[in-house]
Amino acid sequence: MNHPHGSPFIHKQLEKMLQSIDRQAHTVQQLLTINRTMVFPNESVESYNAILPLKETIANLTPLALKKNINIELHSCEQAPLEHNPIALSIVFRNLIDNAIRYSPPNSLIIIQSSIQHHHFIIDVIDEGPGIPDEMKLRVFERFFRIVGSQTNGSGLGLSIVKHIIKQLKGTIVLN
Repeated sequence: MNHPHGSPFIHKQLEKMLQSIDRQAHTVQQLLTINRTMVFPNESVESYNAILPLKETIANLTPLALKKNINIELHSCEQAPLEHNPIALSIVFRNLIDNAIRYSPPNSLIIIQSSIQHHHFIIDVIDEGPGIPDEMKLRVFERFFRIVGSQTNGSGLGLSIVKHIIKQLKGTIVLN
């Protein structure tokens, strides 16, 4: 007798196939992002308030967070005047916040804090994810590196992209 919605085996196989497609689409998107970050010349520098692309990025990623019932709180200064490429900084924000959402457990909280300290824009993304072991903190910036046993889909390119852009912007990134 046929089940009206197909067999559980077929559903499981379809689910795996959709996950694989999502992973491949994410990898292609990240590779395109890497290509775009390689061509952020100085002529695309402009003055802007960095809080605006940060708020926009949070708004764009909120549906992903809501799927896991994750709340995102933003504690920020009102103004963060920068002279950089706003697209580059938006990519940094997107990768950092996307990682926080992907690695945080359901029903958790992500706090994003921004401030200006000594004329430097600082952003902290604090989540309830498993963290990165100390011995892996340098390796996570390598292209395609993923921590073994990670249950989260990804390409292993996000933090590599972030580090590349931060270096172009003459900034630093610190993992705690």
